[in-house]
Parts: sequence; C-alpha cells; structure tokens
Amino acid sequence: MATPAPAPLRLPARPDLAVAFVYLRAQAGGDFFADVPFAWSAGELRRDGVRADVFEVRYERGDDAYNRLLDLDLIARLADGGYGLVVVEACWAPTFVDAVHGLGAWLCETAPASVHLGVDFTLRHFTRDRQVLRQLVHRLRRGDDLRGLPNLRVRRPSGGRGDALASAPEGGAGAHVVPGEAEDTGPERPVPPEPAALLPFVPVTDTVVLGVAMDGRGEPPPIRKTLDTNDGCPFAKPVRDNPVYAGADLSADGVTLAGCAFCFMGGDYRALPWRETVAVHLDQIATWQTELGQLDEVVLRDQHAVRYLPHLLREAVARGLPPVGVLVPGRGDAILRYGDALREAAEVAAGTGFWFTLYLIGFESFSAPQLERFNKGVTPADYATALAALWALHRRHGDTFRLTAYGASSFVLWDPWTTLDDLQANVDFIDAHDVRPLSSGLASTRLRLYPNLPLYWLAQRDGLLVAGTGAADRGAAQTGYAAEARWQTRDGRVAAVEELTRRLLRHTHVDAQVDVLRATARWGRERWPAPLPPVDAALLAGGRDLAERSPRVQALRAEVDRAEAGWLAVQTALRAAAGATAAGGGGLSGDGERRGAAAGRAAAERHALAHAVDPAAEQADPAAAWQRLAADRQAQRHAAAAAVAARAARTVVLGASCNNRCQSCVVGYRRFDDDLEALLRKARAAGAAAAHTGQHVTFAGREPLLVRGLPKLVRAARQAGATAVELVTNGRALAAPGVAAQLVRAGVTSLLIKHHRVDAEAEDAAARAAGAGAQLRAGLVALRAEAPQLRWRALLVASRDAPDELPALVDFAAAQGARGVQLTVPVTEVDLAAFESLVAAIVAAGERAAALGLACHVD
Repeated sequence: MATPAPAPLRLPARPDLAVAFVYLRAQAGGDFFADVPFAWSAGELRRDGVRADVFEVRYERGDDAYNRLLDLDLIARLADGGYGLVVVEACWAPTFVDAVHGLGAWLCETAPASVHLGVDFTLRHFTRDRQVLRQLVHRLRRGDDLRGLPNLRVRRPSGGRGDALASAPEGGAGAHVVPGEAEDTGPERPVPPEPAALLPFVPVTDTVVLGVAMDGRGEPPPIRKTLDTNDGCPFAKPVRDNPVYAGADLSADGVTLAGCAFCFMGGDYRALPWRETVAVHLDQIATWQTELGQLDEVVLRDQHAVRYLPHLLREAVARGLPPVGVLVPGRGDAILRYGDALREAAEVAAGTGFWFTLYLIGFESFSAPQLERFNKGVTPADYATALAALWALHRRHGDTFRLTAYGASSFVLWDPWTTLDDLQANVDFIDAHDVRPLSSGLASTRLRLYPNLPLYWLAQRDGLLVAGTGAADRGAAQTGYAAEARWQTRDGRVAAVEELTRRLLRHTHVDAQVDVLRATARWGRERWPAPLPPVDAALLAGGRDLAERSPRVQALRAEVDRAEAGWLAVQTALRAAAGATAAGGGGLSGDGERRGAAAGRAAAERHALAHAVDPAAEQADPAAAWQRLAADRQAQRHAAAAAVAARAARTVVLGASCNNRCQSCVVGYRRFDDDLEALLRKARAAGAAAAHTGQHVTFAGREPLLVRGLPKLVRAARQAGATAVELVTNGRALAAPGVAAQLVRAGVTSLLIKHHRVDAEAEDAAARAAGAGAQLRAGLVALRAEAPQLRWRALLVASRDAPDELPALVDFAAAQGARGVQLTVPVTEVDLAAFESLVAAIVAAGERAAALGLACHVD
C-alpha cells in the first residue's frame, strides 16, 4: 500500500514580505565572524525585487543597561520597517525570540547547532547553500507549499497566531530534546547544485549598525570582510576509531563523525580548484575595495587556504589590487605540512604592502589527554615543532608575516573532563614555547556542547550533562554563539578552579592570564589533594542558580569567594602601602599599562553609576540614549588609552635571553627584539616621546644588560631628547668590572633592580639560577663603588615561599643605598588560601619605607 503524500505546508501569502538580516555581535570590538553571507543574500533578494536590509548589533559585554537600549532600538526599527521575516545566525536569548514574534514576524536561524530552537525556521548548511533561504522567501510571499525545500526545518502552527509556525520557547525540556512540533520540509542537501561562491557577488553595503564598534582603546576596529569560497574542513580523522569514545552512542542524526570532536565540520571539505578559488577571492576583494572605498583586512574562511596563499598574494599583486592584510586560519597539522608555503607567501608579500597572519590557530590544548579526547590528530611535540617554525618565520619576515597581529588562536581549556594535570601541562607548555601573545583569552575558554558534536555524547555517556535544565548560556552569548547544553565538571576541584580563574581575570591584566591559571590550579591542588564529586561551575558563580546549590556546592563556592577576597585584599594593601605616591613613577614597562587597565575598569564603574538611563527616556528614544552612553564610553577609553600609549611610547622592550628563570616571571620565555638597527629606531622614538612629555625613557624586557649594543641604544635615546633613562635589571651583570661606569657614560640616570629574598641562597631559588643572589649583592657593591651618582630603586617581588619578608627587603634595599622601592605581587606568588600574612607584610613594607624616607610605588 502506497504511503500517502504528506499534507501541504502552506501559509497565507505575504506578497510584500520584507526581510531583515540581523547580526547579533556579542562584542563591540572587531571579531572574525562572517559578515558576508547575510549581505550577499540581501543583495540577491534586492535583485529579485524583495526589500531586504542588514542590521548589525554591537553589544558591550557586561553592560546590561546599554545592551537593553540596543535591543529596544532594534525592535523599534524592525517594527518601523514592517519586516515579516527576521534572519539571525544564532539566537541565544529567548527574549529576542518573543520580541520578534510579538511583531508578528517569523524568525529564521541559520546556525542551527543550538540546543534551544524556539524559532520558526532553521536552515542547515546555510553558508554553503544560501539559495534555500531565497526560495523560502519567495514561497512565503506567494503562499506556496514549503515542502520539498531542502535543509529547512519548520515548526507547525501552535495557536495564538493564525499564520505562525512558532510556539513560545519551551522550558524544562531535556538538554538534547528537539521539540516535537519541528519537522523537516525536505531532504538534507549538504552540497548545492552550484557552488555558492560562483554565484554573482552582489553584497549590500548599507548595513545599519546599532552600537558603536570600538576596541578597548575606543578606536574603531579595522574595516574587515570575510571571503567565502570553499566550505567544510579537510581534517577527517574518524571519531569512531578513537578509543576515548568507546561506549559513546554516536548514532544520533547529524553527529559529526570525522575531524575534531568539538567542531561540526570535519571530513566535509568541498573545494573549487585552487586557481578558481584564488580568482573568486580576488574578485570579492576587488568588489569590497570598490564598494567600501577602504578595506584594511580580509578573512579567508577556507580551512585549507594555507596551501594556495602564495598564489593568492602573487595574483593580487599582479592584478594591482591595493594591499590589504590577509587573515588565514591554521591547524597544527597544516602548519607542519605547509611550512614551505608560509615561507613562500612571506617572500612574495615582501615590499608589496600586503601582509598575512594565521589569525586563528586551532591549538585547543597542549595536554596530550585533552588533544586525544578532542580527536585533534596532533601531539604537544607536534605543536612545539610548529611553533618553533612560526616564530622563526615571524622574526625573519615580521613585516609580512605578523604572527602576533591578533591573539585569537583557539583553545578549549575547560571541558567536563579537564584535570588539574591538564591545566598544569598547558601552563608549562605556554611558558616554554611563547604562546602567550597568540591568544588573549586562553585561560577563559570553555567547551560548548551541542547535540551534533561527539563530545556531547561522550558527556552523556559519562553522566556529565545536566539533565532537565534546558539550554544554558555560560559564556556562549559572550562569544557570539548559540545557547548550549549545560554540563558539569567530573572533578569538582576543577570547577572551583575555573570559577576562581574567571573571577580573578576580572581583577588582573590580560597579560597575566597564564599566571592566574598557574595560581588557581595550585590553589585547587593544595586546597583539595583528592578529586571532588562532579560540580556544575555555573553554580559557583555569584547570583546564579541559588535554588540548585547543595550544602556541598555552597561550601565550595564559599572557598572561591574567600580566595577572590584574598586577591582583592592584596591589591588593597598595595594601594595602602604606596599611599600618596601610588600614581607616581614605576619602572616596569608594563605597570603603566596595568594602571591604565585599572583606570579603565574604574571609569566603566563610574560610567555605569553616572549614566543610568531613565526608563521613560529609553522607551521614548532608545537610539539617542545608547548613543550618549557610547560617546561617553569612547571618551573614557580614549583617555585611558592615551595614558597607556604615552607610557609605551617611551618604553623600549628588548632582550632575547635572561640569566634568571624567576618563578614569578611575567613574560615566561618570550623573546623580545634583539635586532640592533630596529632597536635603535625604537630608542630614538622613545627619546623623542620622553622629550615631549618631560619624563624618562625606560629600557626593560628580559635582561637588558645582556643585550648587545645597550650603551649605543641609551645614547640614541638621550640624543633624541630624553633627559633621563631608567633601566630595569636583575642586577647580576653589574658585578662585572666597569659595567656600572659604562652605563653612566652612555647616559643611564637610574636603575630599577629586581630582588626577591633577603638571603642570597634563597634568592637563587626564587630566581632559579645558581649564584644569582651572590652576583646581585656583588653588583650592588660595584654600583656604589663605580657609579655612586647612579640612583637606583629596588623592585621588590613578593615570594610565596616567604611572604613576610617584604619589610626586611625594604631594610636591605635602604642599607644598600636604594632611593626608593617598588612593590610587586604577582598572582603566582600569592597563597590564595592563606593570604593574611602577605597582606600584613605589604602594609608593613609600606610603613617601613615611609619611616626610612623611601618613595614607595606599586606595580
């Protein structure tokens, strides 16, 4: 008996249906998400005679009042425009779903990996097969049957709106339950009949931006466009062959079974011939340059673009295109395989104005167990080899291959199975291989779980999904992704470490993120020597899920609260120790930047208090309200950035090596510039900047006294106008005859000399260098004998091995002739479980400095 054909799925015709494409950007600064597919689709619809517009909303993380104004303005514009279909990539807020439905409009999502599917239409494979959306719009306008459209899922009418497909978002459903009303209208079509990249490129350029796009300095981000050609990922390691997944049910529809286990791509790479790919890219670049007038950078979405990068650059130069920066994604295996292509690309770009970077290197982890679980197909040793090659290329071709242009490399540090050993392995590798400049958020990145990922089903196998709670938004919206399945950490200690890390990152500079991770991991191991039962880290956050906290979770959260309070108490004690001079001098090249960051946070707090918006005003004119707040924020950021820039302009950071390996080192093994000609240019620029401001030039970095040509650099800064030069050093090289006198002759006027411990042998341990303590003391003796006119201050670094020694270090510095002290307490040197003695020592050190007549600054 033949199966009856399904009934038509037809809605009342809307001949004048207009479409609004909305990019919901979770941050105001630049990002690397695609901003072309919607513009391209809108252009195609306009050519069909359909009114279609593109909106971009730039939210500010953590500023709920400002973001609410943006939402109000967006909904008002959607209402005024009478749009019947609103298209978004990923919708993480049920309130937005409700608002769109309240306008009588349909909502379509094009990145349907979300657990929450409270939308009318969802499209699969949109970036690869955009024409389905175009067909959907025309059928809705005519009232035609929707059945037969591929890659489309709809929700049947549920009452309340006669022409609606969507019901209100359901609550209380299991984390991976797809609502029963949803159904596919046709087959899944992973490959369109015609490659989307070969369709006429007709993007709209009149995007309406809500919210001011600005970075942390208050400056607009680069004008950047994504280039769409080849889709998918060539990495195809089978997940089922990975023994980690034994017993995990991977049979659900749509689960990605090849490639990285946290990614929906893998083994699905479909590419045009590389020559055709290059031609399409060049046409898109040319179009954007013509339409926009200015284009700073392009982002290649192609996951296999490294292989043809030299050809792309060569053809762009040959065609006479204005130079741009080319941002390319890179995987660890691709870096190893295509090292020759990267070197060739750097040589091709030399002298042309073009430059490129691997803006997104998918490291994910440097722990072998995590890499195996992620099905990455690489080892930490492979990454070490790849990084060595990348740094070598960066140092040789820094103008064309800008490895550190963007700290956007990918990590997945926190997952349900992360161990304290995983965290330590990552910290050790990052320090040993200079990874810090390649990621600005590696310490905060956590796994997002969706039902199409193998890791989701691994978490279900291990009982680590939080059942019955629906979707969560712990971090997803902050990075621009859809709401996720909620999970718990198998070892509760790691959940506590994650939450404490998240909190301390709010109170420290971004450069200290690895040090925060080292400190919190040590805290977790020392506080709880054995693993704890599983915990959902969300329950440890302030103001979250109060009803779900068991007494055990409440006790764990209290420990996190106390550790956070300890770090804040340390910072308060430092400010008290410095007293009235807290805003004064300081010799470390980074302390001005850190103070600038702190000032920026304080300004943000003042901004929130001083610019609360009257509810009536925000309802009447939300656009004017958010524009006022944005202008104020921009001015505050400009002011803070100017102070940081002024400090940086007169600072020369140099040195490829150091004769210490201090346990408190904040730069790890990072190599700074050691090219004499380049450093001479920097020294002259710093001298000119200092002459303009009337302040001193600072030479800092690894160990400046080991840098070849240092006297020449100092003379260059003085000749450029600097009247004072301070040098930051560990002091050991001063023990060599004549060094101090040579510094004076070159023009050094003051020193900032680092010291950890009173006892010489204890200094060796803190510096992790035999003889460091004795050499330092000998250097101070030589300084007094050879250059008594050379003023110096002591940079006193707290040590976790003897936190109460700071007052004695002040006495030691005074006895050796120091004119002042600067206190610094790296987070790695704080016992977060027992911080009281350190706090008392900081206060006592400040009091002792005042009694001895020494200026006391803090870092």
